[in-house]
Parts: sequence; C-alpha cells; structure tokens
Amino acid sequence: MKLSKLCLALSAALILTSCTVKTTENNKRTVTVTGTSSITVEPDNCTLVFSVSTKGKEASQTVQNNSAKMTKVQDAIIELGISKDNISTENYSITPEFRADRQTVSGYTVTNRFSVFTKDLPLTGEIVDVSLKNGALISECNFGISDIDIYVKQARTLAVQNAQDAANLIAGTSGAMLGKVISIREIYESDSFLSHKKNKDSENSTASGITVANPGKTKIEKTVAAVYELK
Repeated sequence: MKLSKLCLALSAALILTSCTVKTTENNKRTVTVTGTSSITVEPDNCTLVFSVSTKGKEASQTVQNNSAKMTKVQDAIIELGISKDNISTENYSITPEFRADRQTVSGYTVTNRFSVFTKDLPLTGEIVDVSLKNGALISECNFGISDIDIYVKQARTLAVQNAQDAANLIAGTSGAMLGKVISIREIYESDSFLSHKKNKDSENSTASGITVANPGKTKIEKTVAAVYELK
C-alpha cells in the first residue's frame, strides 16, 4: 500500500467541556482529555463468493453435473489469470428434495459454494462476468486490507498524540505545566471500521455490459482517554 493512498484525518478533542481538571487526594491537580484519530485507507484485495447449483433426480448424476459446471466456471476464472490456489471451496452440500408426503425423495440439489481471492481489483468485474456467464451466482463481494493491523496501530498512536496535544494546550493556557501521564485507556466503543461487504446488487455495469466493482474506502477511528498530572 503506497503512502499516497493513505489519508490521515486528525481530530483532537480540544473542546473545554470534554476536559476535566481536578485535584486528587494528595493535592495533585490533574487534567483528563480525549484524543481521536481517523485514517482512511483504500482496500487492496477482494474476495468474491459464488455458488454453483444443479438439480437432478439421481444423486450421483447430479453430483457429476455439478462438477462439470463447476469445472467450467473455474477454468473461465483461471483464464483471466487467477491462480487455482486462490479459488477455495467454502461449502459443499447435497440436499434431498421431497414430495408432498415429505417422505418420498423426488430429487437432489447439489451446491458448491466457493470463493475467489484477488489483489487485482480492476479484474474483479471480469471475474464476476465470466462466472455468471458460465452458470455461477454471486453472493458476496468483500474488499479487504492486507496490512490493516499497521493502520490500526497508526490510528492508535495518533489518538494518543492528539490527547497529549490537547493536554498541553489546556495546561499552557491555564498557566500550568503538563506533568507525567497518570493513566490512559482506549475507548473501544468508538472504533469505526466501514464495511466493504457487498451483495450482488452492489455491482454496477458499464454501458458495454462489463461489471465494475467499486471498492470505496475504509475509515479506521481510534479514541483514547488520558489523565495527566498538572504542575
């Protein structure tokens, strides 16, 4: 992920109503502040989930038909440059269908649910198109970030820095000096990870009929509350 794709939106809690100055039992004055940071990151990978279903009267024949259909879909995806290692079975089921008496089996439905992983985001639409063309149905389009832990760490670090900046401002404005940090905690309820899970209706088509997937962006927010000593 290039640094140019990373937008840092810093927000320090500098409103006086969000800060508290008090005196402890040992006559030490303290100030309590919050610091918030927001990082916007572009996804760099996509996982598409498809299913191939077939129906038939005989279980064995239906399994064979499903296998042939699945092979056709998989070969079409591989022809686009997707490695076979990036195509994984999520679920495989053989479900009997019953007549009205709910005892007599009238046929079977075989469903192969599989996922396709790619880091070539512009190729996502073509994967959808060839899969649908060869008989598969798409159920999910999930955009992800490979190194999201790195960005979470950055957001957390910036939140701590913003809290300290707010404390320094309040201390300086009030004629005091900022001392050591007494306590600091992360406010987990403020976490914000924008979801990029999309259903089949989230795909758009161009005038040429080619499906275009829009990854959007993911915003990661962190907030911390810190208590500093005032000198």
